[in-house]
Amino acid sequence: EELKPGFALIGEVLFGDYNLIVNDDMLHSCTNYECYKGIYSSLNSMNLFEIAHSLNRQYGPEQWCIYRGKHLMNFVDNHDVTRIASILANKNHLPLAYGILFGMPGIPCIYYGSEWGELGEKAPDNDYALRPSFEAPIPNELTDFLKKLISLRKNSDALCNGGYKNIVITNHQLIFERKSDSERVLVAINASDADLTANHGDFNGTCTDLLTEKTHVVRFGRTAEIQCHVLENGLNKTPCKKPAHPKLAFRCTGFFIHYFSLYIDATLLQELFQSLQYTSYGNPDPDNVSYPFL
Repeated sequence: EELKPGFALIGEVLFGDYNLIVNDDMLHSCTNYECYKGIYSSLNSMNLFEIAHSLNRQYGPEQWCIYRGKHLMNFVDNHDVTRIASILANKNHLPLAYGILFGMPGIPCIYYGSEWGELGEKAPDNDYALRPSFEAPIPNELTDFLKKLISLRKNSDALCNGGYKNIVITNHQLIFERKSDSERVLVAINASDADLTANHGDFNGTCTDLLTEKTHVVRFGRTAEIQCHVLENGLNKTPCKKPAHPKLAFRCTGFFIHYFSLYIDATLLQELFQSLQYTSYGNPDPDNVSYPFL
């Protein structure tokens, strides 16, 4: 760094304790193969507890979490492994994988060609399929989406430097928080083919959707609807059907990854509060009432 300020040394390792080589005396960063495997594996098995566990183990708020303060190099594919567009069982999950990549702590890395969903499977005896020569880029809507995520990441202190905390975890959904001293961002991933209404006290306050730049105010926010989307030309675009009782849900707008845009108008707010007085969910006091999943 004395010769070239900003110079970084990054190592490539498959497993083990990254602290042994990423420290003040050795490397600035190294490849995060633990979360590489967790991203595609949790989506293929429809078990987002796997990646949520890995992320919390590495960066969570507890004192025992092992890589807090470090910036590991994260990826969903590289020159040595099958490309993400080939390894995912459900191609609708391709944007979800990149949503996790750009939402999690560390340094996101995109392998050339994968920004437009290039296919490539690792062979037993060679890696030729992983390292093709392209005469020219083949950008598409996925490329544009990744450009948006890159821009959001570069301009977000929480996404670049903030801590990590799991908020809501199910087999098919994950909502996690990135928070710094100046900013708080919520990332929501829905791998299901149906919408989910998630409940948590953290879904409250004034929120801005970083994808649409729209600001919404939630005065009584305890639920957030995570919409599923259908892949169209390489990008999540088409929302699935709404819940049967939309007035009981706060709905998120935008794509699968919401930073969190929640809204409800005054009429729906009044209907929501009144409806809770005639259910079996207990005291209508907002601090004590339980909310149903729809």
